[in-house]
Amino acid sequence: MGDQLPYACRLSSLRQSLSEQDLVVITPGADLAYLTGHRSTPTERPVFLLVFRSGKPALVMALFEARALPDLRDVLDVIAYGEHDDVYSLTADAIRTRGESHHVAISDQAWARPLLGLQEAMPEARFVHASPVISPLRMRKDAAEVELLAEAARRTDRALEVFIRQPVKGASEHDLSGHLRRLLEDEGLEQPGAIIASGPNGASPHHRPGDRRVKSGDALVVDCGGRLEGYFSDITRTFSVGPAGRELTQAYELVRRAQAAGLHAVRPGTKAGDVDRAARDVIEDGGMGPLFIHRTGHGLGLDGHEEPYVIGGNQLLLEPGMVVTVEPGVYQSGSFGVRIEDTVVVTEDGVRVLNAFPKELILL
Repeated sequence: MGDQLPYACRLSSLRQSLSEQDLVVITPGADLAYLTGHRSTPTERPVFLLVFRSGKPALVMALFEARALPDLRDVLDVIAYGEHDDVYSLTADAIRTRGESHHVAISDQAWARPLLGLQEAMPEARFVHASPVISPLRMRKDAAEVELLAEAARRTDRALEVFIRQPVKGASEHDLSGHLRRLLEDEGLEQPGAIIASGPNGASPHHRPGDRRVKSGDALVVDCGGRLEGYFSDITRTFSVGPAGRELTQAYELVRRAQAAGLHAVRPGTKAGDVDRAARDVIEDGGMGPLFIHRTGHGLGLDGHEEPYVIGGNQLLLEPGMVVTVEPGVYQSGSFGVRIEDTVVVTEDGVRVLNAFPKELILL
């Protein structure tokens, strides 16, 4: 669990944000890690963190798992259940003894099995999404979270710098992806991911690296990252394998200018949708608007994609501590793709870019 102080503060903040809800039920995933430091994956044995409008939170979990936890008595109660216990009835009873149980918010990523089990055990309850009460807390990163994200970004930059020193021509996307993932692991990042998309495969933003071998003249889209103490990194750069042709050079310059416009738009008080508009305007003015086929960015933290989303129409005002990606791109079907992505933090008076990897078109 580590230092209990940030978790006690986060639990208190969540409790204070409850108005219409009687309680919040948090299941395994990023929400649980954020509120307690306990990293748990969903299994057939449910885990429920119960945060009430008043009173001490409670963590319901299997007895053998509870025994592995450090002492949490100052932060929350632990309710342990045995292999033959009805965890849903036990949880419902614990909720009812602590107050009202009619308006229950539950983690957006809750599995169907625990949600349906609780609904059956609590027929009086109306279940709603928990994101309206927990996302505003998670969106605003504290100084420790920002430093973890910054360090993860620095390590990812270093891995990418080593990666581009090797020959890529003739290598398969699959092998290059594996090599980059190992470099990310060497930097101490967990769960490394690396999209390597060459030539026409670059026109698919989330291409799955395959057997295609990199050829001279290809644009090579490299999107990678990993986790440091649970917090993600995310960067994309596009390279040219050998001299770049005129079409690729023009597209790259357009995306580079669009990304710069998006970064410039990130300021406290700016609407998230306006950051998307700033980047998209550049690409549309350059005649490639239909080739920009995704949002400009997404939040980053304990999830690889989380709020706030940098998408057209999002009226959310950016605040200091929010962390987002800015990653415009153009995708010419059957030919190439170009994307440039950085992770940034909204500061009190502007923006801090966490990635330092160069943005000029590098020839490999």
